[in-house]
Amino acid sequence: MSKQDRHSPLDALLDAAPRGAMRHWLSLLVLALAALGTLAFFVRFVTGEDSPYYSAPVEMGNLVPRVSERGQVRGSGEVTVTAAIRGRVTWITGKSDGKVEKGEVLAMLDASQVASAVAIGRSRLLVAQSSLEAAKISTLDASARLARFESVWKRSGGRAPSLNEIEGARVEARRTELGVETARAEVKAAKLQLKDQQTQLASAEVRAPITGTLVMREVQAGQTVTENQPLFTIAAGLAPLTIEVPLTPGQARRSRRALWHRCASIPCPTPRNRPR
Repeated sequence: MSKQDRHSPLDALLDAAPRGAMRHWLSLLVLALAALGTLAFFVRFVTGEDSPYYSAPVEMGNLVPRVSERGQVRGSGEVTVTAAIRGRVTWITGKSDGKVEKGEVLAMLDASQVASAVAIGRSRLLVAQSSLEAAKISTLDASARLARFESVWKRSGGRAPSLNEIEGARVEARRTELGVETARAEVKAAKLQLKDQQTQLASAEVRAPITGTLVMREVQAGQTVTENQPLFTIAAGLAPLTIEVPLTPGQARRSRRALWHRCASIPCPTPRNRPR
């Protein structure tokens, strides 16, 4: 076979004769790399690639606000502290924001009415306890009287005292036993009522239920609050922060138009960021 027969198609295309086998394979490698590069460029051109970046010319000028609305900043794990009783705020912490510890006193309410109720409750408990002691004494006396009647009745062979007297003693003993049970129930009710009143009196000191950041104070000193009225808002953390902006339908339309003009003047990164 002659050298002319060993020419490759690439050699014919380049109008050059090969110098050897190494030159032949090198030519094929160059041709394959060129084909791969062309294919990669074509695929990139057809499919494209989303980019999180966009560019815009920098211009000097005054800043013109497009949207301006009032909103409420909220943290994570918020807890609303409410008033447990009705009363006037006699003292409130000077913190309008910042960190608070669990159990820290945030405000104090005028609990004079609750304090009077506690004093009355203690008096009622003393009365109930005295009634219970009197009922116990009556029970002991009635039981002793019944025991004497039955002893005499046995020794006399049923002749004395009369059957009516014994039955009367038995009824009186049972009545005094029921009186003791009633007095005990009254004592228990008085204790529960006093405990509830003491809890209300203690709630006159408004304390932080958790350790966190005070993000809102909704009352001032001298203000009269009702039961379950919100007093403070405490956030357990500040990450992430959310902003709630209540908008009327007209405000929402103006805000969407402002955002649309903003995206029209400066390209938005992705279509999903544009207002719908």
